[in-house]
Amino acid sequence: MEKHKVESAESQNQEQEKGLISRRKLLASLGMAGVALASSGLIAGLPTKTYAASPDNRAKVKDLMNQNLVVTTTVAALRANTQPAAELVYFVKDSGMEGAFYYDPADTSTPDNTGTVLVSTSGARFKRIFDGPVHVKWFGTKGDGATDDTASIQNALAYCEYNRCPLHFASGTYLITASLLIESIDIVGSPGTVIKKGGDHTAAFHLFLCGGESVTIQNVIFDGNRDSLQSHWRFKGNQFDFKTVNIINNYAAIKSYAGNTLIDNCLFRNIHGDGYFGEGNHTVFIRESRFENIAQNAVWTWNCKNVHVHDCHFHDIGILPEQFYVEGAAASFSGTDKWNHEYGDGVYCFAEKGTVANNSFININRIAIVGERFTAIEPEMTVSGNVIEHNHPRLRCNNPASSMWMEHVKKATITGNTSRFIQRDVHELIVSDITLAVNPFERSEYTVTGNISDSSGFNRAHASSYVVWTTPGMSCTISGNIIRSKSDQGILIGNANANNLIISNNDIINFNTEPSACIKLVQGGTGPFCKNLVIKDNTLKQASHSDQGKFYSVAFAHNDPINLTDASAMVSGNNFNGGKLYIAASAIEALSIEANRNMELIEMRGQDGANKLIIHDNDVNDIVLNPLTGSNKNAFITNNYFKSMYVNGIDDIFIQNNLIRTSSNGIYIQNWPYLNHLIRIVGNTIDLLEPFAKGIYLDNVNGEDARMTVVCQNVLLGNDKASTVGIKWSSPDTVNTPLFSSNIFDRVAAEVERY
Repeated sequence: MEKHKVESAESQNQEQEKGLISRRKLLASLGMAGVALASSGLIAGLPTKTYAASPDNRAKVKDLMNQNLVVTTTVAALRANTQPAAELVYFVKDSGMEGAFYYDPADTSTPDNTGTVLVSTSGARFKRIFDGPVHVKWFGTKGDGATDDTASIQNALAYCEYNRCPLHFASGTYLITASLLIESIDIVGSPGTVIKKGGDHTAAFHLFLCGGESVTIQNVIFDGNRDSLQSHWRFKGNQFDFKTVNIINNYAAIKSYAGNTLIDNCLFRNIHGDGYFGEGNHTVFIRESRFENIAQNAVWTWNCKNVHVHDCHFHDIGILPEQFYVEGAAASFSGTDKWNHEYGDGVYCFAEKGTVANNSFININRIAIVGERFTAIEPEMTVSGNVIEHNHPRLRCNNPASSMWMEHVKKATITGNTSRFIQRDVHELIVSDITLAVNPFERSEYTVTGNISDSSGFNRAHASSYVVWTTPGMSCTISGNIIRSKSDQGILIGNANANNLIISNNDIINFNTEPSACIKLVQGGTGPFCKNLVIKDNTLKQASHSDQGKFYSVAFAHNDPINLTDASAMVSGNNFNGGKLYIAASAIEALSIEANRNMELIEMRGQDGANKLIIHDNDVNDIVLNPLTGSNKNAFITNNYFKSMYVNGIDDIFIQNNLIRTSSNGIYIQNWPYLNHLIRIVGNTIDLLEPFAKGIYLDNVNGEDARMTVVCQNVLLGNDKASTVGIKWSSPDTVNTPLFSSNIFDRVAAEVERY
C-alpha cells in the first residue's frame, strides 16, 4: 500500500512537471484578459511556473492575484533598471505603450526600438510579451497632431519589415516631417487614423514611400496640410492666350514601387501633389477610398501591369485656388491673366490592363479617367459604372478636358457610365465627355455602350460629347448611349483608315443654338476614311431649328469631303426628328440610305459621287444629289416619301415607286456633260399641291441621254391647280427624245411641256 502511494505521488509530480509553462506563454494564453487584469492591478504578481496539463491542476486567475511576480513600471523606469530579475514580468503602464515585458539575460546586443525591446542603462534587454498585432504607439508615437512622430513610426516599420508582420495604427493624428519607408508591410489604421504632413510648402516629401513585394494600406487618412500652406506654382508657358502653371515642390501621399499595392478604405485630402503615384507596380488595387482637394492628380500609375480602381470617390482634383503664388508672385484665378493648370486627373492609368469601375468623380480639372501608354505595352481598359460631374467655376485646363480619355490603348470598353456637365470656366477652350484618341496598333477595338452624357444644362457650349480620332485598323462601336449635348457635335469621328465604325441605337439631342450636328464625320488624314461605316437605328434631334441651314443631324464632313473609296457606308433606320443628312465625300464605293424617318433633307455634295447609291424607304422632305465634279453611278431612289428631289450628275439613275407631294418640282434632274447614261423614272406617284408645280422636270437632257431616258407608269395628280405641269422637258435637241409611256395624268393643267 505504501509503495503504491509513493508511485502514485511520483506519477502525479511527473504529470505536473509536464504541464509547466513559462510566464511568457502564460501571458500569451491569458491574452487581453490577462493584460487587462495586470494593468488594473488585480494581478499583483504571477508565479514563476504554473500548470497547464489538466483543468484540475491549472492555476486560477484568483489564485495568481496574490502573487508578487508582476511589477508595474514605466518605460523610463525599465531603462533605468540596474537590477533586472529574470523571474519577474514587468508591466509597462505608459499610455499607448502598455504591455508585459520580460528580462532576457542571454541577449546583450539587440538595440532599443522603444516598441518591442527596451535597453536599460545597465545593458539589460527587456522584451515585450505579445501574441497578436504590432501597434505603432508601442514605439513612442504620440498621435496628437503636434509631436513629430516620424522617427517612432519608422522604428515600428523597421520592426514589422524584419518580422514580416502588419503594423496597426490607433486613432490619432500622426505628424511626419519626412517620408516613411515601407517595405513589404501591411498598414492597418483605425477610424480616425491620420497621417499628416508637417513642414511648409518647401518641404516636399512623399508621406509613404513604398517598395518590396507587397504593401497593403487600410483605413488611413492622408492629410497633406495643403489648406494651411501657401499654394505655390511654376509658370510653364503661354498657350492659346492662357498662362499655364504646374506645381512647385509637389509630392505624393503614397509613392509606390512595390510589386503589389492594395489601398483599401483610405482618405486622401489636402495634398499639394498626387494622392497615389505608382510606378512599375505589378498590381495596383485601390478600393472604397476617397480623394479630396488634391492639387495635381488623384491616382497616377506609370508603366504598371494591372491597375484596378473600384468604388472610390474623387472630389476637387487639380483645381487652382482663387488666390495662389506663381514663383513667389501673387496671382488670381479670376484676374486679368487667364491662368490654367496643366494637370488634374482623377485616375491616370498607364498599364497593360486597367479597370476603373463604380467610382464617382466630382470636379476633375482635366480628365476623370485616362487610359494611355508610352512604351511597348498593349493596354486594355475597362471603364464602367462611374459617375462624373463637372460643376465648378474654376475648372480650366490647357489640355483638352474630358470625362474619359483613351489614347494609345489597344482595347477599351466604356460602358454604363454617367457624365453631367453643369459648369466649367467659360474661357476654357476644348471640352468633351469621351475621347478615343490615336493609337499605334495595327488592330484596335473600342466599345462605347450604355453610357449617359448630359451637357444640356452646361453653362457654355463645348466641342463634342464623344470624340473618336481613328487610326489604321481601328474598329469602334458606339451603341445604346444617351447623349444630351450642348456642343458643336454630339459624336465627332475624324481622321482616316479605320476598319469598322458602327454608331447604333443611340439617343442624341443637341441643345446647341449655334451651327452644330448630332453626328459628324471629318476627314483628318490621308487615305480612305474607313472600310465599313454604319449609322443605324439612332434617335437624333437638334433642339434648336431657328436656322435650318445651320443644323445637321448627321454630317459627313462639311468643308473637306471625306474619302470613302472602297468603303461601304450605311445610314439606316434612324429617326431624324426633322433633322438633315449632309454628305460631302470625295468618293464613295457604296452608300445606302434606308428606312430613315422624319428627315428634313438628304443632301449629297461630294466631289466624285458614289459608285453605288441607294436611297430607299425614307421619310424625307427634300433630296439633293449634286456632286461638284464627277457623278454618282448606279443610283437607286426607291420607295421613299418626299416633297422634292434635285439631281445633278448621275450616270445611271433609277427613280421608282416613290410617293412625292410637292409644291415646286417633284423630281428635278439637271443634266451636265458628265450625265451620260440611263435615266429611269418609273411607277412614282406625284401629287402637285400648288400652282406652277411640276411633277418631273428634265433639264438639258440631250442626245444619247435623251434616247436612254424612260419616264413611264407614273401617276401625276394636278388637283386642278393652275399652271401645273406633269412632265417638263427642256432641251434644244429636236431629234432625240425620252420615252414617255403609260403615265397617268389627273387634273394637270399641262401633261407634257417642252421648250
